[in-house]
Amino acid sequence: MIGGLGSYLVSVEDVNGSVYTFDGNTQLRILTGRSAPETRTASSALPLQNYSRVEYNAFLPRRLTAVLQVLGEDAAHMWKCRQDMYRVFNPFKGPFTLHVTYPQKGVTYTAYNVMLSDAMDSPLDTKRDPRYSEFALSMTALDPFWYGTHHVVQYTGFTGTPGAISTTLTLTAGNYWASPLVRFYGPFTAIAIFNTIWKNVTPKKLDVRMALAAGQSLSVDCRFKRVTSTVTPELALWHDSNLNTFGLIPESLGSGGVNNLDIYSFGYTANTIVQVEWDDTYYAI
Repeated sequence: MIGGLGSYLVSVEDVNGSVYTFDGNTQLRILTGRSAPETRTASSALPLQNYSRVEYNAFLPRRLTAVLQVLGEDAAHMWKCRQDMYRVFNPFKGPFTLHVTYPQKGVTYTAYNVMLSDAMDSPLDTKRDPRYSEFALSMTALDPFWYGTHHVVQYTGFTGTPGAISTTLTLTAGNYWASPLVRFYGPFTAIAIFNTIWKNVTPKKLDVRMALAAGQSLSVDCRFKRVTSTVTPELALWHDSNLNTFGLIPESLGSGGVNNLDIYSFGYTANTIVQVEWDDTYYAI
């Protein structure tokens, strides 16, 4: 039976932004899926070579299993609660967002693009207790990562020719590379951001070769690999930019979590802004 709220709270957010929190009459206990997801390994071997070399590893969609517990006041209320659960997890509403909150720690972890993997059903066992029911749930998060606190940092005050800003961004949370959303606000005629993590290693960069006027902006989403602007749908990144690999390293992966950012701009003014947004990213929590 349901007993208290437990050490964490779970909530589901649908594509319309409606949120349902399991907090008393209903509880969702996650059994598996908070540790590292499965991986896919690509390897190769030369002719007559007796071993293979790993080319790369990639995370597969995250699999989660859970138990949904529903407690009603009587048989009629139990029926209503069950129908509410069917509405919350209706697959025809599209993928949902799963939030896991630890109140004592004051932290929330979020999984995106989650879908039910198997049928959701539970008998109304009137011989046991018509006011209680359990559902076994299998879910798949197509995005395999957990995301934590959201951060936003703005950089202004370019000086020199070209205009330059050098700063250090240190990530102390997360255990996987954070893929930032970088917004460039005009005016400028060209602008670029470089991230140098280790000495003698070529920095990753996002190089914008287009002019934007004041009030116009361009966004580079490194997580979804998208470039958009308020003036044109044309992709505006220079060919040697690193959209697929530009990221921010957390402390747990090395370098003390230090990201050395260098930003350069031509045609800038005091209103030229570069904004970096990211979520603490976890492959396991």
